[in-house]
Amino acid sequence: MTSANVSSAPASGTNINRGSWQPPQALYWELASQEELDPQDQALSSPDDGSGVVCQVIDVAGDILVFEGVGNRSLLRRYNRYDQEWQVQTISVVVHAAVLSPIDARVVCILHCPSEWNSDHRYEVYAFDADTNKIDPLWVSSSKSEQLIDAGIAPKKRHGFSIAPHGRCIYLLCGLQHFPGDTTGSFVYCFSLDECVWTEVEYSGVFPAPYPESPYAGCRFGQSCVVYDGKAWLFGGCVEGAEGAGVESTNGLYTFDLQDHAWDAISAHGRLHPPPMSGHAALVCHGRMLVFGGEGASQDIFSYNISTQTWELLPPIMLGPRPADGRVICLLSENRIVAYQQYRNDALGSLQRRKHELFMAC
Repeated sequence: MTSANVSSAPASGTNINRGSWQPPQALYWELASQEELDPQDQALSSPDDGSGVVCQVIDVAGDILVFEGVGNRSLLRRYNRYDQEWQVQTISVVVHAAVLSPIDARVVCILHCPSEWNSDHRYEVYAFDADTNKIDPLWVSSSKSEQLIDAGIAPKKRHGFSIAPHGRCIYLLCGLQHFPGDTTGSFVYCFSLDECVWTEVEYSGVFPAPYPESPYAGCRFGQSCVVYDGKAWLFGGCVEGAEGAGVESTNGLYTFDLQDHAWDAISAHGRLHPPPMSGHAALVCHGRMLVFGGEGASQDIFSYNISTQTWELLPPIMLGPRPADGRVICLLSENRIVAYQQYRNDALGSLQRRKHELFMAC
């Protein structure tokens, strides 16, 4: 996270199939915006994986919304597609994960894990209205509620989890547990947007980790996640290695059926497979899942054809963001691939100022 690696998303994000975009022979990037960030508006904390500022990036009707944690709140940077300018406002909670609501395309569902001393460190859910710029709680911890309501047991704090919208619900999958002894890494949780209730999902199949239901060793984290044809498609991420080898990145591909609640391992055809990855990003469109970046700062883009179950390596990115400068977050906006990146200007003799850039593929 990712927090969620939504770059997984948590993490981490999730993209719903839309549009008719076809993978080109090569991606050429157009620089849509480049600005130096105000020092007063820069994130005060970084994720535990040391990969830089945690941002959750969402497309709402062509506008790009960037949620960035700053202390005990978040900044919302909004790029207006018509004015081609950034607007900044403050959000009252730290956004640990965000996804477009499956029932209202103008609402962003936000997951926030409180860190107060009297908190039970479980994920609260908020709704951000992109039209009014207001945020409303859908489910908060008992310490914030005026009355105790039986609203199910929410997932506890974790890192590198994924969220998947489906129907009138949001699913939380995978993630590295934050607390010693926590054995819920292999649990799947569902939040009903109608009833505003968390539930634990009973599923069939085998959770994609070597030692399910074991503390730490039973989890998967740092994977990418997209939603296509009623399934969450998870690629890569970290798991416990064999015979005490420590944490290892993987290149496994798995699905979780969001209707039938079943895990399945996918075996791709052909000889070409992406290398093991974590902290990468993915998006899906026209039956293909595109995988970008990840640890190791690779500029390779792999495309998985869901119908033929084959991988291909797309031609290199031209004149675009460099993963070596910082995490690149990719998403679809108005049927175009958009890339967002923050990085520090560490040039010799210059002040260390953070910049952000927005690219659009052409």
